[in-house]
Amino acid sequence: MLIYVRNPLGYMHSSYKQRIKMGTYRKSFGTFVSEQAGRLDYGALVDRWATVLGPERVHLRLFDKVKVDPGLEADFCGVIGADFEPLRDFVDKPANVSPPDLQIEMMRRINRLTWWAGDTQRRRGWPARLRAQVGRSGMKGHLVRAITGIGLPDALVSHAEIDRLRDLVSHWLDPFLDRYVAPEDRDLLRF
Repeated sequence: MLIYVRNPLGYMHSSYKQRIKMGTYRKSFGTFVSEQAGRLDYGALVDRWATVLGPERVHLRLFDKVKVDPGLEADFCGVIGADFEPLRDFVDKPANVSPPDLQIEMMRRINRLTWWAGDTQRRRGWPARLRAQVGRSGMKGHLVRAITGIGLPDALVSHAEIDRLRDLVSHWLDPFLDRYVAPEDRDLLRF
């Protein structure tokens, strides 16, 4: 079993942005963190798999360490013993790049305004098309950004929300780092 763990703030920020982009979430980052913080108990995750498979069959990888060098795909291939070179052309261009925080906040406003729509309509109907316009150039994109961008906060995630996340995960993160992560790599998971 191969488990990649990510810096908790980066993981929550990315998950939050993805849910907003999909149209399935409209609440604040702080609320999202409160609802999803249990997903950051990396020690419990590793322990569950180690109990089932045996600790020698669970391999922990640090997402933030391998993302840039050698890259996630190359790291995965290296761990499983596969040749990465035939795949290189498929992964050289960045995929699934998140829109900037400002655009995500605009999409969140659209989600909040369409709370009454059904899940399918929010994910695939006109609210989805409206969210897509936030990132596009042209007159429609400009109009949607102008309307949804009025009075936006300076940041998608506030310092107070980051502090709250740190408080929520510290009792899980510190023991996990001590038990599973080499001292020279621990800062990759701290925020």
